[in-house]
Amino acid sequence: VPLYYALKNKAGPEVVAALLQAYPAAASNLFVHHQKNDAFKKTAGLELVAALLHVCPDAASMPDGCCQLLLHCALKHHAGLEVVTALLQAYPAAASEPDAHCKLPLHYAAGSYQAGPEVVTALLQTYPAAVNKPDAHRNVPLYYALKNKAGPEVVAAL
Repeated sequence: VPLYYALKNKAGPEVVAALLQAYPAAASNLFVHHQKNDAFKKTAGLELVAALLHVCPDAASMPDGCCQLLLHCALKHHAGLEVVTALLQAYPAAASEPDAHCKLPLHYAAGSYQAGPEVVTALLQTYPAAVNKPDAHRNVPLYYALKNKAGPEVVAAL
């Protein structure tokens, strides 16, 4: 619980690292109790992801109740290239795993007004087939890019 509240209240990386060092099981509890969405809404920095993965290396492969992995969650909350790269390095298969709505991480990146072409390219390099995979609504990632007025570089990458 202290880790969850630290993340929710935007505690700095040094506070998060201290909590993780004192109570390593807090990292896995964070995911088991489906609290990662709140955590990423508040603090989706590379330091946080690195600290979580250091203490709980399997965190990148642990789905929540909506079958979302940490990569889905990070992209839903507009994580940058450094965070996406760290998560892909920790668990490359995450790029090919759909959530409960059949959305791949690329669907979330394409639909994000903040995801740059570098993020989309990193996902496509890891799982090129994602570009043609429809979600539960039969929409491919390009649909979300166009719907959310993604930049021309993102659209070109898709």
